[in-house]
Amino acid sequence: MEVNSPSIRGQITYVSVVDDEVIGISIEGEMEQDTVYDKARVGINKETRIYIKSQDLYIMVDTSALEEGLLVEALFIDPINLSDPVSAFATEIVILK
Repeated sequence: MEVNSPSIRGQITYVSVVDDEVIGISIEGEMEQDTVYDKARVGINKETRIYIKSQDLYIMVDTSALEEGLLVEALFIDPINLSDPVSAFATEIVILK
């Protein structure tokens, strides 16, 4: 797991699925001291790692665990498209609740 601060923390507002495969999510949250963005379209590729945080443990899961309404953090891979909302691929997504 990366130890960098997340690019965004917030709720999943949309899950993008193509051919039964999750290819991205939309996240909306608040700007916090340790985050950079409050809204983002987050792409998911083969390098993206997804975890569920359970107490102090991080359990690796697949994209089927991503659902609207979950609280998540995402760490972006450069480059980041600075549209509104920003758009980037995630190196890692952590499901918090």
